[in-house]
Amino acid sequence: MSYNNNVLVQCEDLQFKLGNVWANYSETQNPIPMLEYVLSAENRNGMEQTISPGNGKVKDVTLTYFPRIPESAVQNEDGRDCAAPATYGNNFQNYTIDTNDVISSGETITGSDLARFCDTNPEYIASRILAHMLAIDRATATKTANEAALLKGLYSTYVTGDTGTFTVNGADNLVVATKASGAIVPGAWENIQSAATATGFSGLVGFGGSAMKEYMNLTMNGCCANQGLDVRSIYDEFGFFFGYDPALAVAMGSITNGNLIMIPGAFQMLTYTLNQWRDGMPVEFSAGGYAAFNGTTPAGVPVDIYITDNCPGTLAIKIIANTKLVALPNDMFVAGDVYAGVTGSAGVTVLNA
Repeated sequence: MSYNNNVLVQCEDLQFKLGNVWANYSETQNPIPMLEYVLSAENRNGMEQTISPGNGKVKDVTLTYFPRIPESAVQNEDGRDCAAPATYGNNFQNYTIDTNDVISSGETITGSDLARFCDTNPEYIASRILAHMLAIDRATATKTANEAALLKGLYSTYVTGDTGTFTVNGADNLVVATKASGAIVPGAWENIQSAATATGFSGLVGFGGSAMKEYMNLTMNGCCANQGLDVRSIYDEFGFFFGYDPALAVAMGSITNGNLIMIPGAFQMLTYTLNQWRDGMPVEFSAGGYAAFNGTTPAGVPVDIYITDNCPGTLAIKIIANTKLVALPNDMFVAGDVYAGVTGSAGVTVLNA
């Protein structure tokens, strides 16, 4: 059967869609602001576009850069000469994405499923594709959060060496308090901003747990959005943005207390879609009852969409996402530099009395 067949059995008069009656409760979406931000125009730097060309299973791109020359390399001399004793070379970071390391979501649809749906068959298929795209978004958000937690960088030695002003725990996270005995503690935002400034961050974006969300709501410092991000307007007003992201908070150690701050561009999402060669072509079943085309999830994840028409009277939908989060190299600053290990992202832990 074809999914374009509009001949359905007559529906009962009192049949309603759950989405119309219950405010689309069935598709309530988790807060996934970090994923939306990483895929936004404000964050992307074009790396994901450079990784696609070429053949083979693993796609890669090489980033070359010169580490910063540390202050300790500057010498005091008596007199002038032309000798330059040091030799510096450029470093490189190879970023790869395995085109077979994918996540997917799909289902089988029978003719009786279509018969029970009181709208057109294309609308039924579109609604099921959307449902799986939302599931892909949630799974990708969790995958991305776990990758970000492993990729986070360090604070500068201005922060880690100054225990009188800042507290940094064994996980190299800045520790702040937002409440004491239930009352808000002034200064947590200033503490985060000061540590970020001492680490070379010029403005920052943050995501994480409920304790920081409550604090930012109460103080109204660069807060807040869960979905449909307007990062630019909040960032322009405050120089800081925070979004509640439970998946990232869990990845950072606690759904209440875990947080991650970053400069724009510190993380980049590498993506790969197999069917990009079909861009601009009409979506039609082939003679073998098979359709393949590209799509983008509501959060912005590029996906491959497959629909098969399996005789007799069965459709199959499968959506595949191929993503990988990457970070700035961790050797942009050499050992001994005050910024050694700084990569543009760092952890924040809320510890309240």
